[in-house]
Amino acid sequence: MSWASNFEDFKRPATTLNAVGGRPSGRGRIPIGGGRRGGAGGPSAGGIGVQLQLQGDGRDVQMIAELSPAMSVSKIIGVIIAKGQPRHFMSKKDSSSERYVFTFTLRDSPTDFINVTCWGSEQHITELVSQYHIGQVVQLDHVDIQTKANDGSDEKFKPWTPSAYQLSLNETRGSMIPYTSWNVNDYLRLLQVPAKASNDFYTISDIVTNGPALNGEIISILGVVRQVGQVRQMNGKSGQHLQKCDVTLFDDTSSAFTLVLWDDELISLAQSWIPKENIIFAADVRVSYNDWKKTMLATAIAKTILTINPDTAEAHNLYHYSQSVDLNSEDFDMAAGDKDPTVSLAEITTVYRLEQLKDPHLMQNTQNNTVCGIVYAFVSMFDIDNSPSSVISIRCSRCHCRIAKNSECCSNQNCPPSLPSGSFQPLDFIKFYDIRVALTDETGTLSGCFLAGEAAENMIGCSVEEFVSLNDAKRTELKWNFLLERCKVYVKVSSLQGQEKRLPSIRILHCEVANIKEAVDSFMH
Repeated sequence: MSWASNFEDFKRPATTLNAVGGRPSGRGRIPIGGGRRGGAGGPSAGGIGVQLQLQGDGRDVQMIAELSPAMSVSKIIGVIIAKGQPRHFMSKKDSSSERYVFTFTLRDSPTDFINVTCWGSEQHITELVSQYHIGQVVQLDHVDIQTKANDGSDEKFKPWTPSAYQLSLNETRGSMIPYTSWNVNDYLRLLQVPAKASNDFYTISDIVTNGPALNGEIISILGVVRQVGQVRQMNGKSGQHLQKCDVTLFDDTSSAFTLVLWDDELISLAQSWIPKENIIFAADVRVSYNDWKKTMLATAIAKTILTINPDTAEAHNLYHYSQSVDLNSEDFDMAAGDKDPTVSLAEITTVYRLEQLKDPHLMQNTQNNTVCGIVYAFVSMFDIDNSPSSVISIRCSRCHCRIAKNSECCSNQNCPPSLPSGSFQPLDFIKFYDIRVALTDETGTLSGCFLAGEAAENMIGCSVEEFVSLNDAKRTELKWNFLLERCKVYVKVSSLQGQEKRLPSIRILHCEVANIKEAVDSFMH
């Protein structure tokens, strides 16, 4: 992968590129209320370790950092890092004519970027929108410099920028052309510098855990692409044509989180993203609670800037983690932690029969090919009184991959080392419940239901360490607390995209002996 070679920059001395408001690199768990909002703070150069030669071709090129309203700007060169949707409205000077406009964000250094608003006729704006896209290097000639309002109103529907100014490009006075000179690659490297400090982001579990406090907030997220959903066509409230694409992200704290894209430019960009290979730094997305899907999700808005494969230490670490996990493994949802942070039991109310969970049509039109529900069923297999090794597995504490029984080292070649290369690394592992359960109701049996983590501890009544110390008689006693009992079981049913016809993976989220009346009522209905 081409991006991987960029990490070689971490190994050589770097030219210091201090960012406006940049903070020391570190893990980005921003406390509630303490995260950067709106115009506070600034970008970080992160892992960029080369000196960029950004002086254009030497002929009257102005840098964004040097702009002032008194200047007469003849030429600005930069790379487009964000692009808005075109708009039109009635002219104030001539009520019978319409004005067309679109905005993009231009960057010419690791620390400096600015919003540019283009004005013109419908044909002119349409041509600009179709010709120029995120990732292209352009040259602007004869632009006007305007001072931004102090109240932040100029960036209410535009990306935040560190510049005190904004640019205006008029069809009759200015122009925009592609830039293809000798140093164009230096500008392209700026695409890997995030628009915010490299550690200014929430982990996915932080978002889900603090959902009510974050609902409606604008924050930043760092995640790995797990799946790019199909582009769906729909009509807006006023009849306009819209596109929507759901992108599933994961990180080392959670296995799935939805980023919703409505913008045509971002949707087109997402079609080239590859699962596990693309890291996304999403600056200024809005997080909200979705009542229909019963989960938190993020939406890219007009202020959002997406950085693909950012060249930062945080992204570097997350990429190595992503290479260590198997998205197709049955228990990947558990790899980032024992408790699934994307599921709230209180919000699971739909009751299913077991035969319904086997129906391949169940997953149609669902988020991430996942359904959560309740089944009232007998626990027909719960073999926890055999050898503890049959119900307990271990995983590496660094990469979370399973470790083969009796192994003395992690077999994952991408496991991030905790010691220098060549040093001896003793096995550092985590024990966890890894139990297969069978459920049976009047419609059939589901074998191989996965029970692990907190759900297993709550069901059995003790931690893994305590379970290991129990004798056979006590483990048998714990087994018969549930075996052949009708139970109320909360389950998460998942299938891989394109493999919906195969039997899905069933994970038990919670299991308790059912109230008899409640179980009978469920059977009658």
